[in-house]
Parts: sequence; structure tokens; C-alpha cells
Amino acid sequence: MKLSITAVSWNQASPRIEYTPLALSDKKIYVLTFDAYADTVRTMHAQFGEILTSDPWFNTVTSDTMFFDIPTEKTTFQWSFVVDSSIAKANLSKLSLLFEFGTMTNGAPSAATNVYLDNISLKETDALIPDKIAPIITVQAKDYLYVGDVFKPLEYASARDNSSKETKLIVDETASTLPSVDADNKITAVPGQYTVVYKATDAAGNVATEAWNFEVKAKNVVKNNFNLASFKKGSSAGDLVEGDPSIGVVYSADPETTFDFKEGKLTINSVQSQTDDEWTATQVFARSVRVDTAGVYTLSFDIDSSVAGFIQVASNWVDPIGFEIKSGLNHIALEKSAFSNNYADLTIVFGTHASIQQPQQNIGAFTATLSNFSFVLSGESDTIAPIIKLKSVKTYFVGDAFIPLDTVSISDNRDKNPTLEIVADQSDIPPVDADNLLTQGGNYYITFKGVDASNNVKLFKAYYLVKTLPTGTNGFAIQTLIYGEEWQLNDPTEAFLWHADGVTTTSQVISDTDFKFTSDQAKTADWYATQLFFKSLKVKEFALYEVSYKIISDVAGTIKLDGNAFELKVGENQYTKQTPVEAQGFYQASIQFGKENLGTIGACNIEVKDLSIKALPHVSVWTGADMTVTQDGTDNVIAYHDITANFWEKNARIYDFSDKTKMEALVISFTGVKDQTYQFKIEGLTPSVYASVSVSATGTKQKAVISLTNMTLQQKAQLCNILMFVETANASGTVTIHDYSFLEHIADAYDTKWRPFGVDVVETEASSKITFKNVSDSWWNESAQYAVDEGKLTNSSTKVIFTFKGEAGTTFLFKAEGWGSTEKEIVATGDKQDFELSLSDIDSNHVKDINLLSVFCKTVGYSGTLEIFSVAYA
Repeated sequence: MKLSITAVSWNQASPRIEYTPLALSDKKIYVLTFDAYADTVRTMHAQFGEILTSDPWFNTVTSDTMFFDIPTEKTTFQWSFVVDSSIAKANLSKLSLLFEFGTMTNGAPSAATNVYLDNISLKETDALIPDKIAPIITVQAKDYLYVGDVFKPLEYASARDNSSKETKLIVDETASTLPSVDADNKITAVPGQYTVVYKATDAAGNVATEAWNFEVKAKNVVKNNFNLASFKKGSSAGDLVEGDPSIGVVYSADPETTFDFKEGKLTINSVQSQTDDEWTATQVFARSVRVDTAGVYTLSFDIDSSVAGFIQVASNWVDPIGFEIKSGLNHIALEKSAFSNNYADLTIVFGTHASIQQPQQNIGAFTATLSNFSFVLSGESDTIAPIIKLKSVKTYFVGDAFIPLDTVSISDNRDKNPTLEIVADQSDIPPVDADNLLTQGGNYYITFKGVDASNNVKLFKAYYLVKTLPTGTNGFAIQTLIYGEEWQLNDPTEAFLWHADGVTTTSQVISDTDFKFTSDQAKTADWYATQLFFKSLKVKEFALYEVSYKIISDVAGTIKLDGNAFELKVGENQYTKQTPVEAQGFYQASIQFGKENLGTIGACNIEVKDLSIKALPHVSVWTGADMTVTQDGTDNVIAYHDITANFWEKNARIYDFSDKTKMEALVISFTGVKDQTYQFKIEGLTPSVYASVSVSATGTKQKAVISLTNMTLQQKAQLCNILMFVETANASGTVTIHDYSFLEHIADAYDTKWRPFGVDVVETEASSKITFKNVSDSWWNESAQYAVDEGKLTNSSTKVIFTFKGEAGTTFLFKAEGWGSTEKEIVATGDKQDFELSLSDIDSNHVKDINLLSVFCKTVGYSGTLEIFSVAYA
């Protein structure tokens, strides 16, 4: 058997092979035998148990599981174990053997490679085979430490075993020559050579040892709270060694970039391309020592650069700042607050992000020397200028609103209210009309001046691109296909082709609706190694739209398109989807040329053509997804069958694009199968905006009420998709939707002013009868609610008076809420009584905003009726 592992999940169990079903006998001994080898050394995890469909997902039948280190030469493996059903109560007749190839939890190699398995057998045996395989010790330590560094040798090593049982790792002090340390584990030893011998013992008593030889050097001098002694290659601040600020990190996207650190100066020779490499192509990370005193600190360094441009600087990646540097020597400084025993992480990016300072690009190839790293308490006098940043970056179009001061923000570490103004004689401001709408396309810039309370001045030059609104073809106007990330997408004329490090792409735009590209991504690369992002022009009306285009590919495989798997075939692939879009909104495509757990489709030639977005005519009938809808006059009859646990996969829906901003309720009239439960839901344009209700059918005509009272106006404005689900597992039948309507007042949705939530309410001519059934410990989930009529309460109102009758000894709680809330409980006497709920706890300016009254029963286990005769206000 050959397994071609193209991608490795973070989850150890994915990818995997399952042998099922297996039937094993309790307390019996079995031996698993197989042959295996791999193209690249890696580890496989194996376990026996019952696979479950929900948490905890797996019931094991062995006291431990096993890791097999698979070499490149064919090797025979064996694992013997005792079946024990009492461990997790697994069903011994429904067992599975899992061979797992995800990321190994014991830190073992987990390469994406080809693995070969043969001669797999499972037999009952009389005795366990002794484990004679010793643990493996991995040491990830430095060649040297400094006097004064923290020395905790067990933090540099780890041990793993072929068994999942605990492996003990210790330092064999008798075989080691350890440096002396103080009470804080800081090295006090004289400089010289030292050795740590690690000893690992597994559950079977097998022992392994490993030695770490290192040098202790003389104490590295701390200057201005930095003690940098060297720099290493890395990718992020996460590569800085915790507890050792002497080693900095340099990241470079291009392997030909070099760096050197001598006498406190870091010199970088970068070959980054200003046009082809992203703005983060070269970065430096360094950490200060921990400071003893809390206060405001100045973080600074000098940079002598061969080129001018923009860089980005941040401390602990909080509030990153763009700095313009000149060719020659520059001093960079910013302030931050620090607690005692805290430190500063310095990040320097040789290029600057558009949200900090445009243009959005790196500074190109450069040679720069960084020196005089410092993190010291600021003096009493404030010498650091304010920070000015663009609030957001976008391509503006003629007709967009534009207010210059609203496009930037200003902040200062010490002054809460620095001033901000425009330096008109150093600016080329985009022209606007009387309504502040842009009137002319072009490239513009504005120089802002920020001044803090200490008269420190910051000049910030921001760049703006204003384009003429494109007309496009079939709702698209693709003019360029360039490198970029999804979050940057705002200009519909720009499509972004993102690629991972080491992947090369080419691209060509053919027309507004057609473009093509190539990628040399490897099949073993991450599934997102090549990604495509583009958007349509803005649409005019809130409606259901059909988006369509063709993808022509020279390879087949699974890709991820708009969040879902899409099976790409060689040749022409048609993609069509229906999606609601708000007025002045757009469709945005997100395509990864590969899929999680499957890897990429490999090197590819792709053409995207015939892009189109068109509004669909409004349809006033329901449509089904694995449900059948027929019309009976004005009724929609929806047939469904064999509802699964994933009930949401079968549904019926209708789109409604009417204005819902003034509505408080959606009422759906329906007739369903008695005792089956139906869920009605209304969704917005984003998944986070929705409201729903589940109703048990009576078998007769009834209504479902979805409250919209907890939604903002912005959320209501995007509601458009009404859905019906059947929640009852294994159900089949029909449900008839008679009609639906939106109501401005939720009280109008009910036959009684008191709305039921987990209770029953019956309205009579004289009173409302609220019946509680076996009140649970979570009594607050069972209530009746009463919508206060507008104008009934004023800011001079002091109380709400309830006239009611309840069973003697039962405790009820009455509540009023709106802008603030108040509540109070009372024990019923068994007779008709008045209860006054004071409103003194609510701000007197907002008493009129009370819009909801509620009543709960706090007597757990109670079943009975509360009768409310009237609600009055005083």
C-alpha cells in the first residue's frame, strides 16, 4: 500500500487510514505486525478504539497508543497490547485501527511524503512482547551562554518515546559538568566549557542519554537596557529566545540577503526587490532586557541607510509607526509605557504598510547599519513627537465622500489631546464639491501637522489615489492583476494574486472580464500557496444576484472557492452562485488553488473569463435545498424526507429585499406535522446577523414569531433570507407556508399582550393567564413578556403596578427594562393582590425608554397558573 501524503494537518489524526470494523475480545492480548518505509523519515501514530460522531470522538481500548518511527528502508514493526473495554467503555464489536499521519503530538517528524505499508496483520497471542526501544532525546540548545544568563537546562531538551505513556527526562548531574547559578538560576560560573548529560526513561524502563556541550562566555555588557551579542536567521519575533535577549533575529524573504553583527552594529545587505517583493521582505527583531522600574520609556536606535524611503517600527507590535528615512544617518525614537520587570520587543520592517504610510512598498535593495539600540526611562521633559497614521487605506473614486482630517488619526504617549491640522502650502488636496464628494481623479498628497502639549511637532505626508469610477463590462472592470492580500482588496479594478515564499507566478489581464496566470507551486506546498482575490463593481440595488465565470485549467484537483470545495477539472469549469448583495455593495471572490488536508493542485495555468454579476428577478415563492416545493394557490407546500442530525443541510428559503429597518417582528403562518419541530430563521448578508425561533407544530394552522427587537438598524437593513428547517431527526412530511409578514410593533404579533417564552399564555376578557410547567433550575429561561405601549411611561413615572393572583407561597419576579433595568420578587398570597415595581433604579432621563415588562417564576419545580388582571403606571 502506498500513501501519498501531500499535506499534514495540525491534527495528529489527519490524514489517516482506518481499518474498520474490527471485533476484539476483552482482556485478550493481541499483536499488530506490519512492514513500513517512507521516502522521507517520518513518524506514524497508531491506536485502537471506537470512532464516535461527537465529542470525545474516540473511545480507546488500550492503555497506551504507539508511535512508529518509519525509516527509508523497509522495516518490520510489532506492537502488542491488552484489550480493556473499561478504559472508555468502547463497543468491542465496532472497533477501528487508525494509522495517523498528522502532526505528531510527541514532536516527532511529520513530513508530507510517500509512506509504504505491507503485510499488516492482527493476531491474538499469549504474552506481551517486551518494549526494548529507548526514548529519543532532542536537544535544541545554543553553543554558548553568558555569565548572568538564566540557565534551566530542561527547557532546552525534550524526550519522546514509541509509547504514549509518560517518559521521564532528567539531568544526570553525576555525569554532567554544570555551571554554578544563583537563586534566580542566573549563571555565576567562570567562563569555560561545560556539559549537560540528559537521561530519559520510558514506562518500560528503557534508558537513553544525550549530551549538550556548550561554552559559558564572559558577561555580555548591558547598555541602555540592551545586551545584543549576535543575530540569527528567523521569521518573526516568536523566534526570539525567551529569557535570552542577547540574540536578535533577521528575517529575509530572499536567501541572498546577508547580515553581520560586530561591535554592537548590525549591518544588513538586502537584495529585496522594491516592485516584486512584499513590504515585509526584510525585518529585524530585537528584545531589551527586563527593566526594574515602571514608567514611560524611550525606545530608539540609529540607522545609517544607503537609500531613502519608508520603514515601519513597532514595540511589541503595538501601534506600529511609519518613519520616513533619508539616505545617511537617521535617529528613530518612540515612547511606550512599561511595567517593572517588563521589556520591549523591537520590530523594524524595511518597507511600510499602507495603513501606516503610503506608498505601500518596501524600500528596495539597501545596505543599512543599525546601532545604539536603547530602551531607557524618558526624562521629565517630553521630546517625542506625536504619532500620525492613516485610519484606513483605500482607493478613492470620484463621487466618494472625502474629509481629509477624518482619514488620519493622531496620538501621543503623554498628551491625550494633541492637535492636528493640514499644512496647505505643502499639500495637493483632492478637490471636492459642497457635499465633500470627490470631483476629479488623480494622485494627491496632504501634509498633516501634529503638535503635542510640549510643542513637539510631527509632519506626516499622506498619499491618496482618486480614480474615475469605472463602468466595466457585466459588472466587472479588472484592469490589473498584482500581488496582494485579501484584506487589501478595495479597488474593483485591481485583482490580487497572492503567493507563498518560494512560489513564482506570472499574470496577464486580457479584458474587464478576463485574465490569466501561472503558478509553479509544488503539490506538497500548503494548500493556500497560490490565492486569487477580486471583486465586482458596486451594484445599484439590494437584490439577489447571479455571479458567474469560467475557470479554464490545465490540471485537475480540489480547490477552495468562496469558502467551499470546488472540483476543478482539466479544461473549462463553469462557476455560478446566487448571492444577495446590498445596494452599493459588491461580490468578492476568494479562491485558494488547493484545499485543506489535500494540498495544492500543483503547478498550473489558469484563465478566468466571462466574469458577470446580474440581478435576478424577484421570486415570491419558496425554493428548496433537498426539499420539494409546490404551490397550492397562495400556499407553498414543502415536502421533506429523512431529516438527519445535520438538519440545516435540508431547508427551504425565500428572499425578501424590503426595508426592515422599522420592523420589530417577522410572523410566519404555517401548518406542519403535529409534534414535529420547525425552525424559522431570517439571515442577513453576513453570517453573524440572524434571528430564529423553533416551534413545535400542532397539526393545525399556527404562527411562528421571530423577534427583531435586539437588532440594530444596520443589522435589520441587511436582512434578506428567510429559511425553514425541520429539526426533528428522521422526520418526513410536508409543511405548508401560508404567508409571512413584517410588523412594526412586536406586540401585534401575538394574540395576547403577554408573549410566551417557555410558558403558555391564554388571553381572556378579564385577564391574562400564564401557565408555568415544572419550573427548572434555569428559571430565567421561562417567562412571559409584555411590550409597553409607546407613551405610557414618561420620565416622571415612578412605578409600574401589577394586579395579579398566584398560588400561595409561590415566588414570582417582575422586571422592567429598556435603557437600564430594575426587578423585584414577591411571594403570592393566593388572593388577588397589587404589586408595585419601583423605577427609582433607572436613570430618570430614561424612564420613558422602558419598553419591556417580564414576569418569571422562581419556585423551582412549580407547575401552575399566574393570572394578571392589569398593568398600570404611576
